Amino acid sequence: MDHRVCTDVRLQSFLQGTMFRPYPADTNDKQVLLDMQSGIRNLIETWYQTFNIPPAAFREWETLCFSELKIRLDRIWNLLAPLAVWRQADQQSLRTFQKYIICG
Repeated sequence: MDHRVCTDVRLQSFLQGTMFRPYPADTNDKQVLLDMQSGIRNLIETWYQTFNIPPAAFREWETLCFSELKIRLDRIWNLLAPLAVWRQADQQSLRTFQKYIICG
């Protein structure tokens, strides 16, 4: 069956066989930070509308939260960067090993 005929992404992956592994989409670290900050701002807005608290009461907490979030995300991105490099090197080693096994 031609997997290009199917429109469902999960089913397309399934039809490509048991050895197919989709690679995660590249994430933009700045976009992740902006999305999380937007979510926090929406949460704060919900809080001050629900509990009738002035928005200024949350400003210091928001600033501290954003700075801590940036620090933690930077740590995560710095940990993930070597993994991507390792993955490419590992794939090349695996291909070399497979050629050795197949070709003798």
